[in-house]
Amino acid sequence: MAIKYLIYDLDDTLVSDVLNQQGAFQFLLRFLNIPYREDLFFKWHQFDQNYWKKEIYKTIPVPVEYQKNKESYTEYVRSQRFALFFKTDSPFLLNQVYQQGLFSRIVPILDAYETVSSLACYYPSYISTNGVSEVAKYKLKQLQLDSFIEGIFSADMTTHTVTKAREEFWEELIQFFQIKQTKEYLVIGDNYRDDVCTPKKLGFQTCYFSSDSMPDFQGDYQIQHLRELKKIV
Repeated sequence: MAIKYLIYDLDDTLVSDVLNQQGAFQFLLRFLNIPYREDLFFKWHQFDQNYWKKEIYKTIPVPVEYQKNKESYTEYVRSQRFALFFKTDSPFLLNQVYQQGLFSRIVPILDAYETVSSLACYYPSYISTNGVSEVAKYKLKQLQLDSFIEGIFSADMTTHTVTKAREEFWEELIQFFQIKQTKEYLVIGDNYRDDVCTPKKLGFQTCYFSSDSMPDFQGDYQIQHLRELKKIV
């Protein structure tokens, strides 16, 4: 079926997630009066990736008082990263500081503006992200891409704060964007599981943005540079 709409991942597809997290981590360390070290950041970055990708957060019991609504649940789950990594008794404060730091360093992926802006004239474009919706909006504004994006759906907007690795995320995205035919949408992203395998189960066309070679590739397309997307659509 012909592609009529585009759904972009955000982090490491349109904006550098590593540099964004590095800026937030530096911001947090300044708050804690801890000297910045590259090895400490990469230790944090690996820990944070495992926390979400390996779903370590699901092994943490959430107190009843934080299950009363989605916002308090999300805040608790995000804050526990800092309780585990820094061994602190103030994880909520550190989470708030880190979230502020995410606004401090926004660096685009090569060809992001040129690709998104030119294709948006022909294909209504959307964002799906595991990040926080307000941060996603800010990133798009800083990249001057906000006017080319029709809508954003993020993990913190889901009923149970699920990530793109789970089918529930995409089911809620379908409802949120009022999608009738998933085959008309092309999902573009750098995470093979989140942006290819899972949305493919719900009928989306998918484009893996990576130079990695995957055995038994399940996607429809693969690109190594964003500008190559124009050859697909």
